[in-house]
Amino acid sequence: MASLDDIRTAIAGETNQVAAVTSLLQQLSAALKDALAAEDPAAVQALVDQINTDANVLANAVAANTVPAPAPAPAPAPAPAA
Repeated sequence: MASLDDIRTAIAGETNQVAAVTSLLQQLSAALKDALAAEDPAAVQALVDQINTDANVLANAVAANTVPAPAPAPAPAPAPAA
């Protein structure tokens, strides 16, 4: 059974990860707004490419660290005919 300290450590790690993703999204949003305001198609495309790369990295990290759902219990065997 996990101790309270183990749970606190896990929550702190998750909080740091959420903060990092939030910061990344805010930075990408600001950069995209700047590129759109400058009407710079190459900069916009570079940001789209970066967003796609970051999204793939994030999706892979989530998949790698997600505990699979337990397999369903097998259905009970039918009762023998009387």
